[in-house]
Amino acid sequence: MNRVALRIIIVLIFSNLAFLENCCDQQLSFIEECGDMTGCFIPECTEDCSWEPIQCWGSTGYCWCVDENGTEIEGTSTPSWQGVPDCQYHVEECFDFTEINFGFCDMVLGVGLIDGECNYISGCGWTVDGVDYSDLFFDNINDCQQNCEAIDQCDIGYVEINDICFHGGDISIIQKMIDNSYESDIDLGCEEWDSYCGSPNPSMDSDDSWMWVLVDGENYNWSPNSNGIVDPLELGIQEWEDGRLTSLMCGAYIYCQLSGTIPEEINQLTSIRTLRLEGNYLTGFIPESICELDTNHNDYLEFDILWNRLCPPYPECIGSSNFWGQYTSECSVIGDINYDFILNIQDIVLIVSIILDDIQLDFQELSVSDTNFDGTIDILDIIEIVNIILEN
Repeated sequence: MNRVALRIIIVLIFSNLAFLENCCDQQLSFIEECGDMTGCFIPECTEDCSWEPIQCWGSTGYCWCVDENGTEIEGTSTPSWQGVPDCQYHVEECFDFTEINFGFCDMVLGVGLIDGECNYISGCGWTVDGVDYSDLFFDNINDCQQNCEAIDQCDIGYVEINDICFHGGDISIIQKMIDNSYESDIDLGCEEWDSYCGSPNPSMDSDDSWMWVLVDGENYNWSPNSNGIVDPLELGIQEWEDGRLTSLMCGAYIYCQLSGTIPEEINQLTSIRTLRLEGNYLTGFIPESICELDTNHNDYLEFDILWNRLCPPYPECIGSSNFWGQYTSECSVIGDINYDFILNIQDIVLIVSIILDDIQLDFQELSVSDTNFDGTIDILDIIEIVNIILEN
């Protein structure tokens, strides 16, 4: 879910509940509406039913600041892998004056934030439309910059986490793997007492985690933030060089417990040499783009996807030994064009659309659609699906 969509959802949620008096009332309403569903947003309240300044939505991986009425403060929405926003600072110290018109006078009112930068602000007075802004100005540029401007020490395309620059694209791929796991809703039969059961493994976000990150040869054991969400640098055992991910170990003895699909964008990990994903709960097809990784796909010490739930056909770059132990009972059968595990009229309609609209298929989609295995999608495939349906 992108940031724009997330903000729209948050605004809609709060606008619908604006009539409720305090945070506790709204919290109760959210709990009642959520019912037995998982992944719902539940507001955090203080003991006196005021709003906690930081609100987080676990299933989206975002946190943001709110004012005393629970309204999101614009510009504070932050993905969990970047840490939590400093809401005390946003609520009490830094104010964006971009939309405030103080009039066309030469009197210097002070220093404040305009379009993301600290500047001297002039005007006719500190009060506009009955609101006194005098306490929100800084005395000098330095104080404003220290409190308001985010100083980026990393090159373009890199993000700063724990004072170290990491390639934003690599972080995004790891985040996608985590998101796919949360969104898969896989049932692992977890007991309430089992803090190691879940997808991804929730213990990676706890003090019990034994994962680490190696950056330019130096080992970092950052304490997990215990925010209830596995963040990119908490996933498995990682190695980074010059800001790029070179190794991700999430295999059977590391217990990442990943599920869902392998991201199609996996090929964007252009510096990775070791990718170990064996012994997880990964499903769906293996994207062809995985063949573009600079790793030996036939050396299990460098590349391993054994013992998952990945479906054939498999990319040609991967040796047959990597297909051992794949639990494929939930994979789509030949002719199941819409992947609903049922052959019916819907599959016939879809294959007709593929033919009429001349839709280009990747090799996995072609393998499912090409029911007579002649390398093309045509009327003969439709006849074959009809025959399969009638025989069953």
